[in-house]
Amino acid sequence: MATAKYAPCWICLEEDSDEGGGRLVRACACRGDAAGYHASCIIKYAAQKSKELLQKAEGGTEIRMCSFSQPWEHCPNCRQPYTDKDLERRLAEAFVESTEDFPDSHYVRFLSRFNRASLLKDQDDLGGALDEFSYLLDVVKSNDAGLSLNGKRMYDHDAQDYLMFTFEFRINNNLGSIYEEMNEFPKALEYFNACMSQVDDSSTSRVSLGQRGHTEDCIRRVKFKMETVDDGSAELAWKVEAARRHLERETRLTRLTVEDKVDTCNERRIFDCKMELAIHLMNDSQFLESLKLFKEGADHFQRVLGPEHQCTITAKTLLARTKAMYLQQLKET
Repeated sequence: MATAKYAPCWICLEEDSDEGGGRLVRACACRGDAAGYHASCIIKYAAQKSKELLQKAEGGTEIRMCSFSQPWEHCPNCRQPYTDKDLERRLAEAFVESTEDFPDSHYVRFLSRFNRASLLKDQDDLGGALDEFSYLLDVVKSNDAGLSLNGKRMYDHDAQDYLMFTFEFRINNNLGSIYEEMNEFPKALEYFNACMSQVDDSSTSRVSLGQRGHTEDCIRRVKFKMETVDDGSAELAWKVEAARRHLERETRLTRLTVEDKVDTCNERRIFDCKMELAIHLMNDSQFLESLKLFKEGADHFQRVLGPEHQCTITAKTLLARTKAMYLQQLKET
């Protein structure tokens, strides 16, 4: 974790380490007085906010589905997701621990384990993610009544159906991705085909073009890997085109509000897609387009997140690396 240099913890107001020796950290876009905090303080803050949301929901207040996980994943001040891996891991584990007394069919319990599984996958713990997602898929399939809050349904029938559809789709997609990374392509294809069957058979009207398009891309990619043996150039070209389609879909489906306030989460997804495309372009020696995207990303992250944020540093590092590769290519030609 990066040590905060100037501000005390905005929660406990202490400048030194916490009781457990944990240092002040900065893992979001906040600056000034709100820039520093202890991981232990953030965990306590998230637990309290999560408890308050749960009490409101059980009292009849309608709560957005994503709201239950936001205190554990996003800074409450800048609304950006935390970027420090150790802090993310501690928050994910604390979220799960806070729901230990709930049954597996409890919505918040299920969500906490789903978020932990996603984090394990993102941090390349494929074995742990595989076990967790497989367990969650069994929970979904064994609960015809859907998820609930202490036995009470959260939403109306259509919304509940969509909730279960979304979780099952995302679990199948993650399992397919994990098996693909493990080069177990028949198993990967099995789960991606399950995603497509869900899309084809779903009675909900909320199935998006993005879900269908993403699944089609996954199936084509895995079939390509199963059928093709080459020097790697064909796969690089495939990755570029898949990333380009992903960016186009995200841009088309994402709506940015630019009048009073930008929807920073949606904007962040678009720039993440641009960085993904830029990396594949760089690897495929398409340097001019990748330089443009890295420069755009570096400028955006510096403006929104600040010059010391890890996303800004990463984008600038990749920009410099791509420039060096491009200059070397020019010398050789």
